[in-house]
Amino acid sequence: MAYKIKKDKALAEIVRVFFHAFTKGIVEGNHENSIMTDIYTNHPDQYSPRNIKLQMLQHFEQISQVFNQEAFYAISRMNYDAETMEQEINTQILDLRKELQKQKEDVSYMHLVRIACRTDAFYNMMVEEYKRHFMLLLEGRLATAKENEQSYTQCAEAGEIDLEKINGIINHFASQVYRCAIQLKERKQI
Repeated sequence: MAYKIKKDKALAEIVRVFFHAFTKGIVEGNHENSIMTDIYTNHPDQYSPRNIKLQMLQHFEQISQVFNQEAFYAISRMNYDAETMEQEINTQILDLRKELQKQKEDVSYMHLVRIACRTDAFYNMMVEEYKRHFMLLLEGRLATAKENEQSYTQCAEAGEIDLEKINGIINHFASQVYRCAIQLKERKQI
Protein backbone atom coordinates (compact mmCIF):
# COMPACT_ATOMS: atom_id res chain seq x y z
CA MET A 1 0.00 0.00 0.00
CA ALA A 2 1.31 3.42 -1.00
CA TYR A 3 1.74 6.04 1.68
CA LYS A 4 -0.23 9.23 0.98
CA ILE A 5 0.06 12.79 2.24
CA LYS A 6 -2.30 15.74 2.03
CA LYS A 7 -2.02 17.71 -1.22
CA ASP A 8 -2.07 21.04 0.60
CA LYS A 9 1.00 19.99 2.55
CA ALA A 10 2.65 18.82 -0.68
CA LEU A 11 1.85 22.11 -2.43
CA ALA A 12 3.23 24.07 0.51
CA GLU A 13 6.44 22.07 0.16
CA ILE A 14 6.59 22.81 -3.58
CA VAL A 15 6.39 26.54 -2.84
CA ARG A 16 9.04 26.28 -0.11
CA VAL A 17 11.33 24.27 -2.37
CA PHE A 18 10.91 26.85 -5.12
CA PHE A 19 12.19 29.66 -2.91
CA HIS A 20 15.09 27.53 -1.67
CA ALA A 21 16.15 26.31 -5.12
CA PHE A 22 15.73 29.71 -6.79
CA THR A 23 17.62 31.52 -4.05
CA LYS A 24 20.34 28.89 -4.04
CA GLY A 25 20.79 29.16 -7.81
CA ILE A 26 20.97 32.94 -7.72
CA VAL A 27 23.23 33.23 -4.68
CA GLU A 28 25.66 30.52 -5.65
CA GLY A 29 25.68 31.13 -9.38
CA ASN A 30 28.34 28.94 -10.93
CA HIS A 31 30.38 28.19 -7.80
CA GLU A 32 32.01 24.77 -7.87
CA ASN A 33 30.37 22.03 -5.86
CA SER A 34 27.27 24.10 -5.25
CA ILE A 35 24.58 21.85 -6.71
CA MET A 36 21.86 21.43 -4.10
CA THR A 37 24.14 21.18 -1.08
CA ASP A 38 23.16 22.24 2.43
CA ILE A 39 22.72 25.96 1.93
CA TYR A 40 23.33 26.99 5.52
CA THR A 41 26.56 25.14 6.28
CA ASN A 42 28.66 25.22 3.11
CA HIS A 43 28.49 28.94 2.37
CA PRO A 44 27.18 30.70 5.48
CA ASP A 45 28.19 34.24 4.39
CA GLN A 46 26.42 33.83 1.08
CA TYR A 47 23.21 33.13 2.96
CA SER A 48 23.25 36.06 5.33
CA PRO A 49 19.94 37.94 5.30
CA ARG A 50 21.66 40.97 3.81
CA ASN A 51 23.20 39.02 0.93
CA ILE A 52 19.95 37.18 0.18
CA LYS A 53 18.11 40.51 -0.02
CA LEU A 54 20.77 42.06 -2.26
CA GLN A 55 20.90 39.07 -4.60
CA MET A 56 17.13 38.74 -4.85
CA LEU A 57 16.68 42.46 -5.58
CA GLN A 58 18.68 41.96 -8.75
CA HIS A 59 16.22 39.24 -9.86
CA PHE A 60 13.02 40.58 -8.31
CA GLU A 61 10.97 40.52 -11.53
CA GLN A 62 12.03 37.02 -12.49
CA ILE A 63 10.94 35.35 -9.24
CA SER A 64 7.26 35.12 -10.14
CA GLN A 65 8.00 34.41 -13.81
CA VAL A 66 10.15 31.38 -12.97
CA PHE A 67 7.70 30.25 -10.31
CA ASN A 68 4.71 30.31 -12.66
CA GLN A 69 6.64 28.69 -15.49
CA GLU A 70 7.99 25.81 -13.42
CA ALA A 71 5.11 25.41 -10.95
CA PHE A 72 2.66 24.86 -13.80
CA TYR A 73 4.27 21.52 -14.64
CA ALA A 74 4.70 20.41 -11.04
CA ILE A 75 1.17 21.29 -9.96
CA SER A 76 -0.32 19.79 -13.14
CA ARG A 77 1.37 16.50 -12.36
CA MET A 78 -0.13 16.66 -8.86
CA ASN A 79 -3.70 17.30 -9.95
CA TYR A 80 -4.19 15.51 -13.26
CA ASP A 81 -3.85 11.88 -14.32
CA ALA A 82 -0.89 11.41 -16.63
CA GLU A 83 -3.06 9.75 -19.29
CA THR A 84 -5.58 12.60 -19.57
CA MET A 85 -3.56 15.58 -18.36
CA GLU A 86 -2.61 17.00 -21.76
CA GLN A 87 -6.11 16.71 -23.20
CA GLU A 88 -7.82 18.18 -20.13
CA ILE A 89 -5.42 21.09 -19.83
CA ASN A 90 -5.50 21.84 -23.58
CA THR A 91 -9.30 21.96 -23.47
CA GLN A 92 -9.19 24.43 -20.58
CA ILE A 93 -6.54 26.53 -22.33
CA LEU A 94 -8.68 26.73 -25.48
CA ASP A 95 -11.67 27.86 -23.41
CA LEU A 96 -9.51 30.41 -21.60
CA ARG A 97 -8.04 31.66 -24.88
CA LYS A 98 -11.54 32.37 -26.22
CA GLU A 99 -12.39 34.28 -23.04
CA LEU A 100 -9.13 36.27 -23.10
CA GLN A 101 -9.41 37.17 -26.80
CA LYS A 102 -12.42 39.30 -25.92
CA GLN A 103 -10.14 41.26 -23.59
CA LYS A 104 -7.24 41.17 -26.09
CA GLU A 105 -5.08 39.22 -23.67
CA ASP A 106 -3.02 36.10 -24.18
CA VAL A 107 -2.70 33.08 -21.92
CA SER A 108 0.10 33.62 -19.39
CA TYR A 109 1.87 31.18 -17.12
CA MET A 110 -0.15 32.65 -14.26
CA HIS A 111 -3.31 31.56 -16.07
CA LEU A 112 -1.78 28.14 -16.60
CA VAL A 113 -0.95 27.77 -12.91
CA ARG A 114 -4.58 28.53 -12.08
CA ILE A 115 -5.63 25.74 -14.46
CA ALA A 116 -3.04 23.40 -12.94
CA CYS A 117 -4.43 24.05 -9.45
CA ARG A 118 -7.80 22.80 -10.69
CA THR A 119 -9.91 24.51 -7.99
CA ASP A 120 -10.10 28.07 -6.75
CA ALA A 121 -9.49 26.87 -3.19
CA PHE A 122 -6.26 25.10 -4.17
CA TYR A 123 -5.14 28.10 -6.24
CA ASN A 124 -5.87 30.50 -3.36
CA MET A 125 -3.95 28.26 -0.98
CA MET A 126 -0.98 28.29 -3.38
CA VAL A 127 -1.15 32.11 -3.62
CA GLU A 128 -1.12 32.42 0.19
CA GLU A 129 1.89 30.11 0.42
CA TYR A 130 3.70 32.08 -2.26
CA LYS A 131 3.03 35.36 -0.42
CA ARG A 132 4.18 33.87 2.89
CA HIS A 133 7.47 32.68 1.44
CA PHE A 134 7.99 35.87 -0.53
CA MET A 135 7.64 37.89 2.68
CA LEU A 136 10.27 35.69 4.32
CA LEU A 137 12.53 36.29 1.31
CA LEU A 138 12.10 40.05 1.76
CA GLU A 139 13.37 39.52 5.32
CA GLY A 140 16.37 37.74 3.85
CA ARG A 141 15.47 34.28 5.07
CA LEU A 142 13.98 31.01 3.89
CA ALA A 143 11.55 28.78 5.76
CA THR A 144 12.87 25.51 7.08
CA ALA A 145 10.98 22.29 6.39
CA LYS A 146 9.90 22.20 10.03
CA GLU A 147 8.61 25.81 9.96
CA ASN A 148 6.77 25.08 6.75
CA GLU A 149 5.09 21.98 8.15
CA GLN A 150 3.96 23.87 11.24
CA SER A 151 2.55 26.94 9.49
CA TYR A 152 1.49 26.09 5.96
CA THR A 153 -1.87 27.26 4.60
CA GLN A 154 -4.35 24.41 4.72
CA CYS A 155 -6.97 23.50 2.14
CA ALA A 156 -9.44 20.93 3.45
CA GLU A 157 -10.74 19.97 0.02
CA ALA A 158 -7.30 19.36 -1.53
CA GLY A 159 -7.28 15.59 -1.16
CA GLU A 160 -4.24 13.33 -0.96
CA ILE A 161 -1.32 12.34 -3.17
CA ASP A 162 1.01 9.37 -3.21
CA LEU A 163 4.21 10.21 -1.33
CA GLU A 164 6.49 8.59 -3.89
CA LYS A 165 4.82 10.53 -6.72
CA ILE A 166 5.11 13.90 -4.96
CA ASN A 167 8.73 13.25 -4.01
CA GLY A 168 9.53 12.69 -7.69
CA ILE A 169 7.64 15.85 -8.66
CA ILE A 170 9.39 17.95 -6.01
CA ASN A 171 12.86 16.62 -6.85
CA HIS A 172 12.41 17.34 -10.55
CA PHE A 173 10.89 20.75 -9.78
CA ALA A 174 13.79 21.72 -7.50
CA SER A 175 16.40 20.85 -10.11
CA GLN A 176 14.51 22.75 -12.84
CA VAL A 177 14.14 25.86 -10.68
CA TYR A 178 17.79 25.72 -9.64
CA ARG A 179 18.84 25.41 -13.30
CA CYS A 180 16.64 28.39 -14.28
CA ALA A 181 18.15 30.51 -11.50
CA ILE A 182 21.70 29.58 -12.53
CA GLN A 183 20.88 30.58 -16.12
CA LEU A 184 19.44 33.91 -14.95
CA LYS A 185 22.56 34.56 -12.91
CA GLU A 186 24.79 33.73 -15.90
CA ARG A 187 22.83 36.10 -18.18
CA LYS A 188 23.15 38.94 -15.66
CA GLN A 189 26.95 38.47 -15.55
CA ILE A 190 27.38 38.66 -19.32
